[in-house]
Amino acid sequence: MGAGRGLAVGGAALAAAALLLVGLQVREKERGERDARARTLEASKRGASAAGGAASRAESVSGADAEIDALVSGAAPPGAAAAALLRIDPQAMFVALRRRWPVPAAAGVRLEFLQALAAGCPRLVDVLDLGMRDPEAAVRGWAAATLEGYAFEDFSGREEAYREWHARLGGLVTGELWPLCARACATRMLGLPVGQIPAGAERLRKYAGWPGRKLLVESRMAEVIEAWIRSGDADAVRAALGVLPLYSPEAALLTRTVLPLLESPDAGVYALGALGSPGNTWAIPKIVPFLRSGDPAAVEAAAAALAGIGDAASGIPPMIEAVLADTSGHAADTIGRAGLARLAGVETPEEKDLAWWQNWWAAEGPKYAPRTVKPPGR
Repeated sequence: MGAGRGLAVGGAALAAAALLLVGLQVREKERGERDARARTLEASKRGASAAGGAASRAESVSGADAEIDALVSGAAPPGAAAAALLRIDPQAMFVALRRRWPVPAAAGVRLEFLQALAAGCPRLVDVLDLGMRDPEAAVRGWAAATLEGYAFEDFSGREEAYREWHARLGGLVTGELWPLCARACATRMLGLPVGQIPAGAERLRKYAGWPGRKLLVESRMAEVIEAWIRSGDADAVRAALGVLPLYSPEAALLTRTVLPLLESPDAGVYALGALGSPGNTWAIPKIVPFLRSGDPAAVEAAAAALAGIGDAASGIPPMIEAVLADTSGHAADTIGRAGLARLAGVETPEEKDLAWWQNWWAAEGPKYAPRTVKPPGR
């Protein structure tokens, strides 16, 4: 992709990462103190109404006891556990079940109880704690996989780490737990050694497909990934650029961190990919020149980025221009397959060679008049 500037490790970059880590830790401490005060106030309110609700809770737990006794004894038909939990207060069912655990003896029935409770009990962490301490490996595996979606941490095979984590956060309802864990995840990711950044990026790729992604975005995960990019390590930079678009980076971040890497021989293709998200129309003028770079990987990445941005009026004309200018037909194949067909809405099985695109443009071209795209902040 040209001579490029390469990737440099600078003291200023490392200092910036350290400052960001300290900032996250300070904010985490402040939030923890506010959360503790809020929990104390809430506990006081709950205590004021505890006497009035004691009889009702006792009645619910008694009903849950009877239901569990029927299921354990075999009096209930197979598969009845989930249906039973839907009829009973989940919190009462949890209290009754915890007294017996690990009864029922059949691991499959215990797992059924846990799955149904996890869907309705506000004390999700404590429900999953039963599974994390279960004697059956399959039950523990399900609990660890489910917990990771809320803790943003994998405790599989890490019993001591899990016990320490649960000692700190056990008893919290999901609404309290989730944002705390998202912020803790951001702090951990920022502190990863350079050699562990690619593995951390893969974990963030997985988390981006989970419901808690929004909380990670709010925890400034994009800035954590930016710090990874500034590490200067080639593998870390490529891995970070690959997941950056998944965490909604702002235009200012992309401008200061990604644009300078476009000409890098090590990371340029990945930088093009990092720009290819909806809303980044300001980046189109920076991407378009790579359609004629002569580097097949860069051409493909540029076409895919334009398709990812999704602005047909600004993206299709330069792609068509590059296709029609290459009489060998290579651009028609690479650009058409990587982005043009998707952006034009013609992802059909037929082969689309140079002649095909010439005919398509003759018929459809007037719909795609190019417009001026301004950079961010202009």
